[in-house]
Amino acid sequence: MAVFCFGLVLIGWMACKTPSRIKSEPGKLEDEVEKAYKKLQDLNATQIEVTHKLIGVRNKLLSMPKDSPPTRDLTRQLAILNKRATELVSEVFRAGLEHQAAVQSEQSAKEAAKEAAKETRGNTNSPPDLIVEKEGLKLYNFSIQADKSSGTRSVEGELMNARTNMVADVVLTFDLYDAKDKVVGQASDFTANIQTGARWSFKALILDEAAVRSGFKSLDFAGNDQGKLPHLPGTKPKTVSPEPAVRE
Repeated sequence: MAVFCFGLVLIGWMACKTPSRIKSEPGKLEDEVEKAYKKLQDLNATQIEVTHKLIGVRNKLLSMPKDSPPTRDLTRQLAILNKRATELVSEVFRAGLEHQAAVQSEQSAKEAAKEAAKETRGNTNSPPDLIVEKEGLKLYNFSIQADKSSGTRSVEGELMNARTNMVADVVLTFDLYDAKDKVVGQASDFTANIQTGARWSFKALILDEAAVRSGFKSLDFAGNDQGKLPHLPGTKPKTVSPEPAVRE
């Protein structure tokens, strides 16, 4: 009877420890997870069925006199069920480990695929995506990057000057969004000038810890006069008198 009670305790404990089902996408590893979960599910169902039978036989045996004719047969049934219940404890335990291993393999494979995709994108020579173009200034794809050395995060990317003249006092501003896609602040960066054909690698510092995504907000700059360079500090631009009209 002690073995029987111990088996019931283990059965109850293992039933409570059964891992929840993990939703998976199509694929080989996902199929392995499904198979492992199905095996664990079937063993749990068998364990519950055997437990119910075992308890029923035990109750019958306890309700009958010791010397009654059915006692011997019920004792034999109880021994068989008790042995099967003990075996199921080990089988359910192993199936649980197999299911957990399959889930871990699936997660590891997904992480490896993500890293491989990052390396592939980093090694390609394809041009970056153009996000915004304003009067010859071209903003390419940008993202939030972390600086491990300083522990800060910034919106980073490139802005190209495709105009025929230099631009000055360039200010880029981005909206910052939290996990619920709500605006939680802004980040901006400034550069004194961008020469013609040059690229500015901006780095807009993020101060809000809740920010998980960035979006373009505005691009402001000076130097709209085509082909003219700014005058030197401390000097005034010369005023050029208009030339007299030429009469034919």
